[in-house]
Amino acid sequence: MSSLKQQRRGTARWQTNGLSQGGCQLDRTVEERQQAATEERHRGHYPVAWSRMLWMRLAVLLVLGGIAILLTSPAKADELCQSAQIQVIHGMAIFACTTFMNVGAKKAKYAPVFFIPGIILFCGPTYLVHVTNIRLPAAIGTTGAIMLVAGWLILLSASGSIDRPCSRK
Repeated sequence: MSSLKQQRRGTARWQTNGLSQGGCQLDRTVEERQQAATEERHRGHYPVAWSRMLWMRLAVLLVLGGIAILLTSPAKADELCQSAQIQVIHGMAIFACTTFMNVGAKKAKYAPVFFIPGIILFCGPTYLVHVTNIRLPAAIGTTGAIMLVAGWLILLSASGSIDRPCSRK
């Protein structure tokens, strides 16, 4: 086995995205990366339950759900189609959040916390009306809209730290 293949085993030194170090590229072993991730979780910087993998899965479910609603909605249900489009757009925004995190925008991890409940509160009442004819107070939809805007503002703020150069320690 060549030395390159041997290096790529578990103890090889790789370039990582180094999100714990402000987006700098750091040369660390697999074990060092796992240890750093564990330390970040314990410090509360990246909750264990809300990982990028979970955001991506939720985004896929939201997008697929929105597309299913678009494909199965009646022809004259404009309000339902609009809600489904908003759901798909904000599901794709969650994909953008994970991409932002991958390129060094650490604050982007907070945007899905606003996007997901915003989708539920903004689109949910429309879906409920079409399924059960029960109308919820308009304040629920307004709260959802505010949460969606907050998610976009967080993403805008996080975009300022993408690929920002940093010094090595």
